[in-house]
Amino acid sequence: MTRNGTLHPANEVEDAIKLARAGRISIVDFIRILMDSVVCVPSETEVSVDMAELRPLVVDRGGTAMVAVFTSPSRAAKFGDKASYMLACKGREVLRRLKENIGLVVNPGFDDGLEISPRGIAEIKADFAA
Repeated sequence: MTRNGTLHPANEVEDAIKLARAGRISIVDFIRILMDSVVCVPSETEVSVDMAELRPLVVDRGGTAMVAVFTSPSRAAKFGDKASYMLACKGREVLRRLKENIGLVVNPGFDDGLEISPRGIAEIKADFAA
């Protein structure tokens, strides 16, 4: 579980976060893992298969809107009061649907989370055809 907000890796994407932050894998390798991993997106509304009703949890990081995703449902539990529904999908689906000027924060509230700026999202979309 966690101690002081620090993740103890429970799956491949959590391992990849730690390895990327330590410089032991490239950011390109991390992005590939994130895109192919299942992530959990808290939503304020119930979500259908086509994701049309998705209203993701958005956090403000210095004036930049960032969609929150989690590496497992248990990581998102602390935000259940703000978004009582959950969508599980591949990271690439989340990246594909992010609008311009929206970033991504993985595991907000945990020391071992990760943020990708809107510019970084645009680069990922261009480089990986997300």
